[in-house]
Amino acid sequence: MSMSRKDFQAIAEALSKERPSLETALPQWLQWKQDVRAVAKVLSLCNPAFNRDRFLTACGADDQ
Repeated sequence: MSMSRKDFQAIAEALSKERPSLETALPQWLQWKQDVRAVAKVLSLCNPAFNRDRFLTACGADDQ
């Protein structure tokens, strides 16, 4: 069973809800961002159509 966009959206939503505040918890925020990128890397291996940038934006971990 492969993962679908719906699965990726659910994971991004869960990660987004766990995002620490950058202003009050810099070390935790940096660790969270590293974890989100690690998850994105694994998800990209699950589905060649996975859009890493869209996922990072949905999580709130993009570099903007």
